[in-house]
This record gives sequence, C-alpha cells and structure tokens, in this order.
Amino acid sequence: MMSLTSFRKILAENAITDDYFLRLHFCIEAIIRRLFLIGLRLQGVQFRIAQTIVDEYPPMGLEKHLKNVFDHCGIDYAELKTHDKYAKLEELFFNFTSPWRNRRVHGLSSNITDTELLKHLITADKRFIKELETSLKKMGKPSFFDTPKKWGAKRIPNQNESLISQGYYKKGKPPMSKEEAAKMLKNL
Repeated sequence: MMSLTSFRKILAENAITDDYFLRLHFCIEAIIRRLFLIGLRLQGVQFRIAQTIVDEYPPMGLEKHLKNVFDHCGIDYAELKTHDKYAKLEELFFNFTSPWRNRRVHGLSSNITDTELLKHLITADKRFIKELETSLKKMGKPSFFDTPKKWGAKRIPNQNESLISQGYYKKGKPPMSKEEAAKMLKNL
C-alpha cells in the first residue's frame, strides 16, 4: 500500500505530464483502497488481516465497489452523491480520467502528449480527491490521511482469518514469481 508521505508528495506536485497523470491516478486508487482498509478496521477486522485483504483481494471494478467501500467506513454514499461537485467529479473520474488511465496502462494508447488533455485529466483527478476530502469533512468524517483509530476503529487482538477462510473475499490469481519467470525465460 502506498505510504501517506507518498500520497502527500504526489498530490502536491503540479506537473502536466503523462507520467504524473498516471502516478496521480494510481494515488487516487490507493486512497480509495486506504478507505477500504479503514472500513474493514471499523468492521472489526484486525489491521494485519485488513491489510492482507486490501493488498491481495482488491475490489475488481472500482466503480462497482465504491459504495461498499464507503458503507464500510460509515459514509452515507447517497448523501455524498448529493454534494453537487462530488457527484460531477466522481463522474469525471470514472467516465473521463479512468478510461484514459486504462488505455495507457493496457497499451491501447501511447504516452499522452496533448497538453490540454493532460491538464483536464490532472485537474479532474485533483479536484475529485480534494472534493472527496471536503465532502468527508462536511459529513463529520475524518480525513483519509487519518489513522483507522481516529475513524473509531478499535484494536482487535488475535483475530483469526475467518473472513478470508469463509470465502468472504475472493483472492485474485497472484502474479508469477520472478524466479519462475526467470526459469521459464532461461528455458526458451
């Protein structure tokens, strides 16, 4: 998981480059995963297990899972969507910046060189995350930069991994290890 220092550093930058757009977008996705971790902690999941779930059982299709992430955090998603700027910026995030990020990451587009497009992509992402933070404050919630404890999570000793073992979270296929890949490449 991305560190809070990295979040702050990336959000503070003002570059208008393809590389910065991708790093900023990944940062926003990491912030949403952080909220998922906070939500799991609020549901009584031990920190170590919550971290495992967030790292190894990522929600596929972020847009479909965003409401669940917010629900876990005690954030009324319907109320959040009534914040006019938030709803419009979320729409830009999912319908404008995310498709461009996906095109870039999956090799459907080469580097974005159109400066005006990059400005719009970066502005939309920055305003989305800023509006999320502002909306959380308006709703009386802590910052996503705050610890799960500040959100109200309690320390849970010796919790077993029942959520995982019961199949509550589905583990994705892990990537091949570098050793396995090296061996396969050597044998080609």
